[in-house]
Amino acid sequence: MALNNFFTPRAPEKLTSFKSSKLNNVFDKVNPVSSARYPLSDAGFSNAPILVSSIAYSTIHKCDSDAIDEVFLWCGNFSSSDSTLYLGIGGTDDYETISIDIPKNSGLVQIYPGVPHSGISLYVKSSVTNSLNIIGFVTRKYLNVAGETEFGYDASE
Repeated sequence: MALNNFFTPRAPEKLTSFKSSKLNNVFDKVNPVSSARYPLSDAGFSNAPILVSSIAYSTIHKCDSDAIDEVFLWCGNFSSSDSTLYLGIGGTDDYETISIDIPKNSGLVQIYPGVPHSGISLYVKSSVTNSLNIIGFVTRKYLNVAGETEFGYDASE
């Protein structure tokens, strides 16, 4: 694989070395890629910190629907006032949102410790304008057998 494509997120079935054949409606090839680490989908290629708005929820990551994304998030408060981070998991209704108090002038605090998701988005909002930033990454676990969820994700665990 060329170095310029090394950091481009690709599903394993799109990799040139991945072969998936179907015999009698059963996939017969095991996925050669078990997991990969990606930046948050809305953090860009450099995975720079994302400034959290206080006006409206903004999307920070869209989980892949063909894999399991384990999402790891940290939050920092660079302002001189305490702030609350609102993290929407799959939506922004009250029952889908958790609130986390982030003390003033704090460094990175882990707020989401690798919780697995598939096919949803994560949203953030702050109680104080221009006070919080989010940084993180995703460990994406691929299906063990392409197209067969019964066989699970990433046999290494």
